[in-house]
Amino acid sequence: MPPALPWILSSIACALLGAAAALWFARRRTRAAPAPSPEGLFAARPVFDAVERRVHRVLRDALPGSLVLARVPLRRICRPLDAERARIFVPRMATLDVAFLICSPSGRVLAAIDLERSEDPAVSEQRRFKAEILAGCRVRYLRCDPQAMPDADELARLVEASTPRDRAAAEPAPALPRRRDRHVWIDNAPAPLAENSWVGEVPAEPAAALQPAPPWVTPTRRAGDHRRDGTPPRRH
Repeated sequence: MPPALPWILSSIACALLGAAAALWFARRRTRAAPAPSPEGLFAARPVFDAVERRVHRVLRDALPGSLVLARVPLRRICRPLDAERARIFVPRMATLDVAFLICSPSGRVLAAIDLERSEDPAVSEQRRFKAEILAGCRVRYLRCDPQAMPDADELARLVEASTPRDRAAAEPAPALPRRRDRHVWIDNAPAPLAENSWVGEVPAEPAAALQPAPPWVTPTRRAGDHRRDGTPPRRH
């Protein structure tokens, strides 16, 4: 055996042992690493700032018989009627909310209120989008300047104007009874049908006019009771 062969074998064995030890330490370090935790990364913050707290107090004093909710997502008060066509608007709705939501004690939406505190074009576009969505849902949408809030009587009048009873007094009654769709009242009457329109199945072709009965057919007999040759049946 050459004198250098034992040293070569020893070097190879040491290299293998070192690689195995490094791999073992790497796996142990990976397993020992704790999973990320949100603990200590967040802190509670108030729901209202000073302006919103003052407006909330004004709304509660002006509407003692109603529920005043804050920061309600738009998707909680609006639902799509056609999911396929409304799909492009749902992601945009998910990021929007209304500052205050006025509800009856039963949970029916009376009005949505936003505070005009920014002139940013992006915020104005969000308000326009919310106004279109809420108008389609028949929900009254009010925007108020926090520095020029209406008084209690004006707020009560604006909110009560969105209730079905007051709208019925101000508008003519629809032809059909009023229908309520969850939290939204629908007062619009259906459009009149055109002369060539129909409801349900497509109408069949008009039936052919009946042939006049022969003069010998009495009122108590049917038109098909005569003989094939056209002579009246024999009386017994």
